[in-house]
Amino acid sequence: MDKVIVKIGNKFANNISVTLEKYSSKGTISTDKKGQVIFKNVETGTHTIKIETSEKDKLSKQTIYATVFVKNKKTVTKNIKLISSETDFDWDEYDHYKYEQKHGKTLDKHILFEKDGIRMQGYTEVPFKDFLLTKNIDEDDKEDSLNQKLLSFDIKRDQNDWHTMEGGGFLFNIKVEDKNISGYCVIITQKGIMLYEINDVNAKKFSDGKIGNISDLGKLLYNVKIRNVLGDHSLSMRVTNNNVTLWCDGTIVIDNLKLPNEYGQEFGPITSHKKHDCNQTSYFYFSNIRMDSVSENQK
Repeated sequence: MDKVIVKIGNKFANNISVTLEKYSSKGTISTDKKGQVIFKNVETGTHTIKIETSEKDKLSKQTIYATVFVKNKKTVTKNIKLISSETDFDWDEYDHYKYEQKHGKTLDKHILFEKDGIRMQGYTEVPFKDFLLTKNIDEDDKEDSLNQKLLSFDIKRDQNDWHTMEGGGFLFNIKVEDKNISGYCVIITQKGIMLYEINDVNAKKFSDGKIGNISDLGKLLYNVKIRNVLGDHSLSMRVTNNNVTLWCDGTIVIDNLKLPNEYGQEFGPITSHKKHDCNQTSYFYFSNIRMDSVSENQK
């Protein structure tokens, strides 16, 4: 039996509940402590930490997950940094500005930053892919492939049919080098959640839809059906360079899947549109985007 310490290492340490799987107690972080909760007499083995945040201090209400492995006679410390999309992300935009559409009006841009989230508006003919990628990732994250990133976001689609849209979701572990993009993509489609590997594809041709849909150019690693693909969903991902776990609306749907290759550290939302020829456009709306970094110390 050993000890697990969970530290929330920034100003968002108030009003957060932390639960340790297979442990009977529950702790709440208070303002007059060091931003930590301590679980004593924890059984040896792998456990899941569940962190539920409030809507205070600019931190949106959300549930995220981290994993911890407890060794005999060891104290495990998890340092978790919480950040929010509104204040901390610096995006590179892959948009199609002022694109003249045959059926619809010309928009200045199709990635729209609104008060409560990001709206990715579609097109009337072309199979473009619009996406955002983080930049200036912390060098510490690049050096430690064992660090976990906890990506979470809410996503919803318009109620139109699927003839205009392949899907929308998130790119992760992305590397853009020599004008080519590599990494992974999880998207909600007509068939459910699909996880693809993208390997060394020209980034501009990828964005412009000149080499097909994601299902054409990517390698399918996993797919799972979910309820109401046109509905609102909350997705949480636990990601390392080598593995990914995905929760959809609190239910685990991809469990510690090994990723075939290591790429980069960038991530961000994406929509993949289909080629068609009518005035219907579709969109995905992303909100509460968060990336929480986790590092571990054992002693």
